Amino acid sequence: MIFSVVVEPNWEFFSLMLGFGPGVRILSPYSVVREIKRKMHKAIEQYSAPASEYGLCAADDGNINGPTDQQAIEHSK
Repeated sequence: MIFSVVVEPNWEFFSLMLGFGPGVRILSPYSVVREIKRKMHKAIEQYSAPASEYGLCAADDGNINGPTDQQAIEHSK
């Protein structure tokens, strides 16, 4: 299904569109497509860096919720 809307692309617009994730695709104008791509790439880069780069500890055990309290305590020793 394709919708056409006339909007002023602003922070709220990008936030709403990005919130739909893969459930929506912007087709035009290209400047908006480019900005959506830029924001998505920035998010990917942010989550690609190891937490240790930010002085945080993270479990390497695949736990997507982060380290347990015990792991955090052991890491701080």
